Amino acid sequence: MAQPVKAVTFDFWNTIARERPGTAMTEMRQQAVIAACEACGVEVEAELLVASLEEAVTSYHRSWSAGTHFHPSEGAEMLVRALGLEGAAREMVAEAFLTAGRGAKLELAPEIRPCLEALSARGIKLGIVCDVGFTGGELLRDFLDREGLLGYFGHPRRAAWRGGPRRRPAPHRYRRRQGGRDGHRALSRTARRPRRGGRGGGRFRH
Repeated sequence: MAQPVKAVTFDFWNTIARERPGTAMTEMRQQAVIAACEACGVEVEAELLVASLEEAVTSYHRSWSAGTHFHPSEGAEMLVRALGLEGAAREMVAEAFLTAGRGAKLELAPEIRPCLEALSARGIKLGIVCDVGFTGGELLRDFLDREGLLGYFGHPRRAAWRGGPRRRPAPHRYRRRQGGRDGHRALSRTARRPRRGGRGGGRFRH
């Protein structure tokens, strides 16, 4: 006899929310870094900037494939080092890189709100397991809070939100795993590779 589902985990990107059409996170980071450099009176060659940003994303992808964590601050440090920045300019550009996602226009995935409401009404525990990439968990939590959805998720996975270690990624597959202190059965899905732009890989998609 099959056991009832007690908990469900969601990815964030393209499952709970997605970028609005025309939004390009990579371009937003590039423009944020350019603006920070100009504010500091620092001139950076366009080719060097593009190459440095691409190297940060490439390093993130390598870490994902190797099953190791690549914190957003590592990407920022790699960028400012490649640009040869020091002092206040180094700090301002790193901050611009890390907070560029605040300007991203996100929208909820279709029918996600009634889906969460229905699952919650049935007493099913909900959680988020997501590699947030360079965007950062704080920005995504703020979005969920503004949309009134954060309260549905009792315990977002610390490794995903705060940048802790994670297991080596595996090919797409549905699986059952033990979840929660009481050992409830939970449905989850794993992903092989991150999406372009340093945000994470294959996800549940609508």
